[in-house]
Amino acid sequence: MNKYLIYTLVIALMGLLVNCKQASDLKAFTEAKYSLQEVQDVTLNGVDVMQKQSPNDFTTQEGDSLLASISQNTLRASATLYLQVQMPEEGENRRMKITALKWQLLVDGEHTLQGVIKERMQLHEGLNVLPIQTLVMMSETEGCVTMKGSRS
Repeated sequence: MNKYLIYTLVIALMGLLVNCKQASDLKAFTEAKYSLQEVQDVTLNGVDVMQKQSPNDFTTQEGDSLLASISQNTLRASATLYLQVQMPEEGENRRMKITALKWQLLVDGEHTLQGVIKERMQLHEGLNVLPIQTLVMMSETEGCVTMKGSRS
């Protein structure tokens, strides 16, 4: 009987330690400073827009395809984000699994795009490389056309 009591106590203690570690990591990631370092490999429906300087750089076929996708709410975007995470207490090995990431894009301080990426990612202190894919949709709110994104 004593063995079972000891095993039960050890398992309960391990569970408590894991939960305390998770709570501590969650607090650290909540207090962390985040900065987007770089965005690479941006594509819209497979078209590499990083190489485009002006509308004239798009072929007629690319322009027609992108315009049709916007009007049909089927525009797909993908990119690789380089996100720097600075923890309040540096040096501790902390990791956070993310199942959903809300995002928004501001252009000149104006909200232009938003969405949720629902894929598993893992964050850690330092530079994080996050490949993302999202569906970008047009929507109308109170007579104004806005763009929203969601995970495809």
